[in-house]
Amino acid sequence: MALSAAEGVRHIEQGLSGLAINLGITLALCGGAIISSRVLARWLGWAAVLVGAALLVSGVSIYSLGFSQHVLGFWAGVLLLAWMLTAAVVLWRRSSGDGDP
Repeated sequence: MALSAAEGVRHIEQGLSGLAINLGITLALCGGAIISSRVLARWLGWAAVLVGAALLVSGVSIYSLGFSQHVLGFWAGVLLLAWMLTAAVVLWRRSSGDGDP
C-alpha cells in the first residue's frame, strides 16, 4: 500500500515537471519574440527569457529529484508572477485608452 502511494506521488512529480518545462520553454520563446520584435521593451523580453530558464531548470529538477527541491520551484513561480504583473502594467500603460486595438 505504501509503495503504491509513493509511486503515485512520483507520477505526480513527473507530470508537474513536464508542465514546468513546457511553461519555461514557452516563456523563453515569448521573451525571444519580444526582444526581436522591439514592440515592447527589450528588458521585458530578457526578463521573460530569464524566468523561462528558471522554470525550465525547476522542471528538470523536479523530474530528477522530486519535490525535495520544491524551493526552486517556489522561487521560479514567484518570478513568473512578478513577470506577469510587470508585463500587465507595461501593457496597461501602453494602451491608448481610445478603444483601438
